[in-house]
Amino acid sequence: MLDLESDPALVPSFLSPDNPLLATAQSFLDALLVPDREKARNIIASGALESGIPVKEIYLGVFRPVLRETGRLWQLRKISVAEEHFVTASVQLFVSYLHDRIVPPDKTRQGEKTVVAACVESERHEVGIRMVTDFFEIDGWNTDYIGANTPAQSLIQAARDRNADVVAISSTMPTIFPSSVISSGPSRRIR
Repeated sequence: MLDLESDPALVPSFLSPDNPLLATAQSFLDALLVPDREKARNIIASGALESGIPVKEIYLGVFRPVLRETGRLWQLRKISVAEEHFVTASVQLFVSYLHDRIVPPDKTRQGEKTVVAACVESERHEVGIRMVTDFFEIDGWNTDYIGANTPAQSLIQAARDRNADVVAISSTMPTIFPSSVISSGPSRRIR
């Protein structure tokens, strides 16, 4: 456990009453903590999707607060690492499931712009960047989601190979970024 400057018990729940999808998010998290992945799937598939909730709203109103709350519960030692990993793996599974609702599997690349997205080397928390990549895809971009723990040179080469307009890089902590990335200054073209 990290030593933090503030008391983790003072961090409020990320399942806040101002979230219009609070009930869905709470039910989804409760199901995953039992654990009952099938019940959680039904909450998303039979509940949220059949109610007409757009995928982007499910990501922002259910998955994001559930992941943040899961991290808070782990930090408070109310759940174990195994429980946190189960919730995260389940959300990753459901993001993959919902991806086919965003873009059918037989879609050909049609967008004018391309984004390459990945986590920096040593970063394993990839759910957030995966959801961001899907947001680009919803908006009509060609997307190349590389994933977690991507060495800088491999990411640069992928961006060049795909003629990327945007490279989206994710890290939970700025200390994980390689010094070469930090020292390169503001955004620049890598062609």
